[in-house]
Amino acid sequence: MAKQVRETKAGKSISAWVILKGRKGVVAEVHAHYSDAGIVTVDVWDQYALAYQGKAGGSGYDKITAAMSGAVIQGIKITDHCAVQKKKPKGRKTFPHAMKEPKGFRFANYNSEERGWGNCYRISGLEILEAYGFRVHRVL
Repeated sequence: MAKQVRETKAGKSISAWVILKGRKGVVAEVHAHYSDAGIVTVDVWDQYALAYQGKAGGSGYDKITAAMSGAVIQGIKITDHCAVQKKKPKGRKTFPHAMKEPKGFRFANYNSEERGWGNCYRISGLEILEAYGFRVHRVL
């Protein structure tokens, strides 16, 4: 059996995602290239026009999310991990245990002494789009 395209060196160095919204179908695409030098380059196509290009290098972190950080897809800004944080309720050191997570945010760092969450971070990368009703599919 012949090698599949995705099994080749070139195929392993690229990724692509499609973003869908209801009956509109595909509303955006993200293309990424992972270079041999450890650099990730992304192109974000929003409504079939190139809307953003980003790049991230280095080691030991989520380069794809860092490279996409700053892009706007269908009016929703893509952010890096822990880049945006909600302020704690007035007079509290934590977010109450029973509080519902705000749309597009996640609680982190539970403090058992205070019985609450220490942080509330915005969902990073393409995952934020799912919180707003988009479907994100990795296709390559």
